[in-house]
Amino acid sequence: MTFLGLFTAAYLRCKQAIENHYTYQSTAHLDDRLLNDVGLYRLGKHVAPVPQEQDIAVKPSNESAKTEPPVASRELQESTG
Repeated sequence: MTFLGLFTAAYLRCKQAIENHYTYQSTAHLDDRLLNDVGLYRLGKHVAPVPQEQDIAVKPSNESAKTEPPVASRELQESTG
């Protein structure tokens, strides 16, 4: 079983290397600005996704409804008041 595991790991590693090479070759003609537009960047011979920021705060929809009246209500209040 150990030999089969080593063979499987080597096969998967070679498969990943071939996929990475194909990705690089398919994006090699793009300049860095275009790569950035599609969310990629070039680091040496590697093309990788741009890291996403995780610190974006999102309010739950029910919390924003409690703190602010709807836009239509504000327009009615301004026109009548």
